[in-house]
Amino acid sequence: MLASIKYMIVEFTPHKEQFGKIDAVANICSQIAVEHKLEYGYDFSIGELGIDTNGYQWVKVDFREEETAMLVRLRGLKTQSGGVV
Repeated sequence: MLASIKYMIVEFTPHKEQFGKIDAVANICSQIAVEHKLEYGYDFSIGELGIDTNGYQWVKVDFREEETAMLVRLRGLKTQSGGVV
């Protein structure tokens, strides 16, 4: 079963221009791969990018297993401000 988590791009990069989206996605994927010891393309991948009703960009990360998505969600990822989401 496929499970997904949406992350707000603005939380993962200090950059405001187009480069910010690339920086945020790289940051998210890197944290998931390194901190959670998962393999991009096998355990998880980028599902889609979008913009919410308030104009904020988001990225949806798809996980191969629902349990993996749950563990990543519970452990969280570090934001650019030092918080955890």
